[in-house]
Amino acid sequence: MAISPNQQNLALTKVPTFNRPEAGAQTDNARPTPRQRWADIAKPVPPLPLDTPFIQGAIAGIDLQKKQASLANTMRQHGDLHKQYGLYGNNILVVLTSQNKRECDLLFNAARARKPNGATLIRIDHPGWSGVGNQAYEGAGAIGAHNKVLTALGNLLVMPQHVKFLKDNKIGSSVVGAVEDFIVRARGAGVDPATKELVTNCPVDWGFVVFCRVRLAADPAFRWSTAVTQGAPVPMNHCITAGRAGYEDEKKTFCKVTIGKVIGETGPENEKSWDEADWQAGLIGKSWYAMLGDALNKVRIPWP
Repeated sequence: MAISPNQQNLALTKVPTFNRPEAGAQTDNARPTPRQRWADIAKPVPPLPLDTPFIQGAIAGIDLQKKQASLANTMRQHGDLHKQYGLYGNNILVVLTSQNKRECDLLFNAARARKPNGATLIRIDHPGWSGVGNQAYEGAGAIGAHNKVLTALGNLLVMPQHVKFLKDNKIGSSVVGAVEDFIVRARGAGVDPATKELVTNCPVDWGFVVFCRVRLAADPAFRWSTAVTQGAPVPMNHCITAGRAGYEDEKKTFCKVTIGKVIGETGPENEKSWDEADWQAGLIGKSWYAMLGDALNKVRIPWP
């Protein structure tokens, strides 16, 4: 979302101070303004490594092997469906699980730009269920993205109208894409020392991206590819406000309200075009969609 300099200043003046003055620094007349201090940290944060402990721990807890086996068994119940890959291997269904059309467009554009030679792509936008509330924190981001893929696949392989769609369109395999943003707090669940250094001044919101390939064959041969976007610092007071709405889990990682909604409600009253889905553009000067696009340019698409 493009905003004017005046609008951006209005947004930034509402952000609280995070950094304490260094030892020996002047703290009276020369004290920096809150907006200047926010400006020091209001910039994109590098992507988290995929081997970050709380990310790996969350993925391990999903038990992908068990869920994949269940989906494969479901596929085998449709005697003719699992033979499609051998007959129509070039027809690929690209399933996009976000409820945000701009995210779906970015996911599809990334797939289309690198599709195999001669492949026919058929797109459907089919929202998946994250199972992590409305706002993920820490490892819930990886859980939510994987859940979206698995629930979307389950619907496609179970619902009669979807099975008919797969057959009628001669789909031989499917690539499912999902994204879930997640906020990391210094005292969040499972945060390791290296990550804690990145969120010392304030929490940071990253995005977790997943692509999964599955063949409509006796052996579905699941293949996964993941990535993490750049992060956006989040004012601590907004996280506190969001937390007051409550969580859906004991670890307090499945929040009931999105940070975008909180920021949108506390933004300038005269800013009517504030986009709750892209608050990053207003607070750090780089759009969420730009950060997602950067990650998608680098992620490997697991083609058949």
